[in-house]
Amino acid sequence: MASDSKENDALPGALYAYDFLTKEKCSPEWGQLENALKDPRITNIAITAPYDTGKTSFLKSFFTNKEVEVLSSEEDDFIGRNTLIKEARTQIKEDKTNFKFISLPNFFEEVKDKKESEIELEKDIIGQLLFNSDPWKYPDSKINRLKVYPRESIIKIYIVLILFIGLVISSNDPVAVGNYFSSNGVLNGVLKVITGLFGIVLGFFLFSFVIHSVSKVAWSISTKFAGTELGAKIEHADSKDNKDLFLLYGDELRYYICKKKLKYIIFEDLDRYNNPLIFQRLRELNRNLNIGERKLVFIYTLKDSIFSKENESVNDSDKKSVNTNNKQKVDPDDKKIVNSPQLKTKFFDYIISLMPNSSIQNTRKDFEYEINQYNILTKDKSSKKEDTNEQFEYRGLISEKYLYGLGRFITDRREIINIVSETATYAKKLEKSKSISLDKLLGVIVYKNEFPDDFERIPSRTSYLDQIMYYQSLVYDVEILKETQNLNEEIDSLKNKQLEINDDDDINTVSELIDKKIKEFFGNNQLKYLYGRQRNRNELLDDDSDIRKQIVRDTLNGDKDIETLNFDLADKLIVSNDIDSVDNIDNIISSMINQRLAKTQQIRDDIRDKDYGQIIEKILEGKVDSKSLKQIFELSPDYKKLNTSAQDLLINSLIKINSFAVLRYLLFENLLDTTFYEYISSSAYNVSFKDLDFIHDVLSRKPSKQDRDLDNVEAVEKELNAADANYRFAYSSKLLIYLTASSENTSHIEDILRNAQQLKNMEVILAFIKEIAVSSNQFTLFMNSLLNIWPEVFSMSSKHEIKNVSDTDFQLFIQKTVEYLFRSNNDKLFNILKEDKVLGTSLAKDAFMDALEGTRNSVLERDNAYKFKNLSFATRNSGILFSLVKNKWYEENYENFGIIFRKRVKENFAKLVAIKDNLNLSNEYVLKEVFQYYQDNKNATFNDIEAIKTFLEITFKPVDNEYWIRLLQVYLRSNKNFDDDQKDKIIALTNLIELIDKNIIDEALLTDLIEENRLIYRKDLFDAIYHHSEGIALKYALKYENGSNAGDFYHGINWTVIMPYLGKSKYPKSIVALIDQYDGDSFKESDCPTKQQKIILRYTDNEKVIRKIMQFTNLTPEVKGQIIYKVFSDTKFKMEFSKEEISNLVFNNPDYIESWWKDIDGSHEISTPKLREKYKAQLRLLYDNVSQDFKKKGTNKFIFRKKFKSWLA
Repeated sequence: MASDSKENDALPGALYAYDFLTKEKCSPEWGQLENALKDPRITNIAITAPYDTGKTSFLKSFFTNKEVEVLSSEEDDFIGRNTLIKEARTQIKEDKTNFKFISLPNFFEEVKDKKESEIELEKDIIGQLLFNSDPWKYPDSKINRLKVYPRESIIKIYIVLILFIGLVISSNDPVAVGNYFSSNGVLNGVLKVITGLFGIVLGFFLFSFVIHSVSKVAWSISTKFAGTELGAKIEHADSKDNKDLFLLYGDELRYYICKKKLKYIIFEDLDRYNNPLIFQRLRELNRNLNIGERKLVFIYTLKDSIFSKENESVNDSDKKSVNTNNKQKVDPDDKKIVNSPQLKTKFFDYIISLMPNSSIQNTRKDFEYEINQYNILTKDKSSKKEDTNEQFEYRGLISEKYLYGLGRFITDRREIINIVSETATYAKKLEKSKSISLDKLLGVIVYKNEFPDDFERIPSRTSYLDQIMYYQSLVYDVEILKETQNLNEEIDSLKNKQLEINDDDDINTVSELIDKKIKEFFGNNQLKYLYGRQRNRNELLDDDSDIRKQIVRDTLNGDKDIETLNFDLADKLIVSNDIDSVDNIDNIISSMINQRLAKTQQIRDDIRDKDYGQIIEKILEGKVDSKSLKQIFELSPDYKKLNTSAQDLLINSLIKINSFAVLRYLLFENLLDTTFYEYISSSAYNVSFKDLDFIHDVLSRKPSKQDRDLDNVEAVEKELNAADANYRFAYSSKLLIYLTASSENTSHIEDILRNAQQLKNMEVILAFIKEIAVSSNQFTLFMNSLLNIWPEVFSMSSKHEIKNVSDTDFQLFIQKTVEYLFRSNNDKLFNILKEDKVLGTSLAKDAFMDALEGTRNSVLERDNAYKFKNLSFATRNSGILFSLVKNKWYEENYENFGIIFRKRVKENFAKLVAIKDNLNLSNEYVLKEVFQYYQDNKNATFNDIEAIKTFLEITFKPVDNEYWIRLLQVYLRSNKNFDDDQKDKIIALTNLIELIDKNIIDEALLTDLIEENRLIYRKDLFDAIYHHSEGIALKYALKYENGSNAGDFYHGINWTVIMPYLGKSKYPKSIVALIDQYDGDSFKESDCPTKQQKIILRYTDNEKVIRKIMQFTNLTPEVKGQIIYKVFSDTKFKMEFSKEEISNLVFNNPDYIESWWKDIDGSHEISTPKLREKYKAQLRLLYDNVSQDFKKKGTNKFIFRKKFKSWLA
């Protein structure tokens, strides 16, 4: 209870209860207590409030004030109140008041036996009341106690006794004094009177002593009468063994209270024993002691819940009767809580409840009040304002936000007083030797008070806090690995995919990757019933197909109900990046990897920039148990290197810390960090245990295989230099950073780097470049030392040949290296990077771009330029790409041509020709790559083809036919649309007819031009093709026939072309008409297959053509039937064919029809049964292919009508 009283004379940091509170401050409870004490009926008063609300301070102030009032009434008016208070305190201390405080604290012992607890309490109460009193003041007390005999009293008694004896002797021996008193009888009488008085006084003291002691002795009086003995025995009362102590000492207590005139007994802290039975015993004692005229009031300080207890409705006898085999549990509703207010109000005569003066939710004001008491902790040290409720102003140097936070956790006022007092003490000690943060000092003192056991374990290295601080760098790494885990998995997957694609020549774009997955999933020729209807392979492989895109979308969405492609993680990342991308897939993957590496580095930097408390908070997010924490920490190789006990201690430390809210607060707010060692020692350079371990290892030349974290680098460096240590064993990045601040430490720097080279470990190097700016002198000193000691590290990093280094770290190292190169243009560094081809790695390319963007640098103007195999890394900045191309920082290969062509002129060849000189491009390089580029990308337009033709004619005179062939290939592969006019011009500008006539063009190319519809119909072109190849001419004819040009494909053309053409033509009627018109019966049976026979028979109107086919020897029944149908269905053929021709065609016997000619009358079946059986199939062929007009209806017999006779000649 912080006091604002002007009478507050408490020593700052004092933990005792206050006795200077005022009535005004303690109203209205003060008035209530005054009134209660005046009421004769009230003898048991309870002062109730939670712990640490100032109950004792209230009562001590109240009774001290009463004593002051008593003294004030007895003393002179001019005595000041402060003097009276001091006198009152003396009276209270000397037990000269009518009230007494009985303090019964129980801080440590937990007594389970309630009866034993009750007895112990009774002993303590009796002891404080009786045994603390002066035994000389209570002569009738039966309690044998050691009495103190004051020397002064002994001397006085001795003098009186000597005088008395002397007087007795004198008065009875007149000879001895006769000479003096003989002449004076009066004096002799006086002497006798004095002697008598002395005798009376001594007799009184003797009699009093006998009387007060009579009850303490036991004696027996006995006499015998004729064999009968009467006895009386008086014994000391306390010889009886009696456990009822209040009853046993009841007389003593009554005697003590009456003798002392005691009115009030205040019992403190009885509730700490949690034994309500003692109150029952005290109530009985109070009632016994109040019998009579005197009134004795018992006052208790209690918590409100002291009378709460849990009773079970099932009593002991019921429990015993329960069958032990019955496993049914007692219903919790059978239990009830005896109402605490009911018991409390029945026991006490009056209850005063104290309201806490400070907030029970936050004790910030208590912290502020205590801090204001110390000049070392306040801003205003010249004067100290009066801290009253109206004027209170916080003047402390400790941030209020931390007081507000700690006030939520620490509510015990005494604890707050002690914490602030210790903080002030440590601050005074520390300010002499170092600059400190009072905020952090307060955090350390809170930790020291709240967790003393853990604090004391710091020297033994088993403290939870020490473990957390010792492994700070490890915890940072774990958080980085945790946050980048998914990114690292994606990077690994993409890298594996890149290797896989590099081994597969068929995958160059995202579309081709999808093609492969579709082929693998559906099979090369397999049909699948998918998405509601059947899809064929071509539709699945069509880039613009809706079903193809839907399959890809479903795969990316991961719909389990739909059968989808077998995409792995890398496939999903690549495809979802840009499904329609036509860029090289290797470049896409490299870009995706670099993006993720950059993001990983950004996450790493963000985490490193955070305070350690924030990192601990992130680690402890979510579920915190040993298993989950181990899973997280096992992401770190450094954690796995620790032995099992060290791993367990670290994990347990985190779990312990997480279980204490106040410790979590101190850590998360960075009131506890690795600097806490500096606040527990007053030395100027405080070295933590971690630093001591490092110093010991270096001095003992113990090799270290990992970067050692240090808390106080300056102190460590001083210790090592003082011992002339070998820095080969001082493997610490923090020490390296510290050393590079001065050029005098070059040898030490090189020693550390030499150790890194020997270990093939980059930890200190990576830590250095993360911390130090490239533009600094420190970085230059570091880089020069690294070039001297370990020049191979750059190549090893670019090839990932160093173990236990993440891709992100490799990227950062190369990035900083390239950045330094562009700042310094260091020849040695450039030559190393060039010779080892470091600049050609993907890591270096990104760094190269970062260094070039926005700046112009002399590095590009070097004569020994590095030749990049692939300039795709520079495509994000056209200016940089232009500079690299102009300065010849690339190999003249196909990939780079494509990059230049796409990014500089958007694949427009005319534009490329216009700026090629400015780009420093040679004609040879352009012509070497442009044809292949257009063929691969299939995007040449008519203007591009024209521009290439023009460029060829300007460059070469004459142009080699090879270039026209290559231009035709470009034209063929293009997926652009060309109209007939453009096609005609291309035929002309490529000299296609001449190429065909001279047999220069490849037949496959010519065939492809026809099949891909890259030509138009031209008679001269057909003639050239016909003379070049009949087979290709046939393809051309079929591709470009239009119904009106059929004559071009007939006149002068061999039947070996005409007949195949007829078999496939869309206009067979026109061709058959030409055959009919020009008596085209000169073809042979070998020229006219069955298919063509059928076509001719279908459309011909010429009996000569029909008769020509009838002469073929290998006619099929179908063809014969078609001839029969043709002859008997068209009137123009009536009487044109004889019965012998038909008989020979059908029966291979010209006379067979003649044999049954006479039977043709419409009523008789022809021929004989034997012959009908012989020619059954032929008769059926004839009968079925003539119309119904030539045969009898309603019968299956071979009965021809007379019309059949009249039709044949």
